[in-house]
Amino acid sequence: MGKTAKNEKIKLRAAFYNNIAVALMGAGTLLPILALYSRFPDMTPGQMWIFLGSTGLGCLTAFSFSLATHSKAVSILDKIED
Repeated sequence: MGKTAKNEKIKLRAAFYNNIAVALMGAGTLLPILALYSRFPDMTPGQMWIFLGSTGLGCLTAFSFSLATHSKAVSILDKIED
């Protein structure tokens, strides 16, 4: 396999990890917000604060996993040869 083919495989693997990072970020932020929106009218103030805290924790967890996956993609791209 030539150098160009190896570089393309590296780029495709990095794009795969980067797409996973984008999906994690989208799902980790959009889904809790939609869940909050659907239950908002029926919540008491105490339930709302608990739900907001857990939503924030879920968003933060999704962000950290997304950042780790993106860092993996960047480290894969460092293997590209000139």
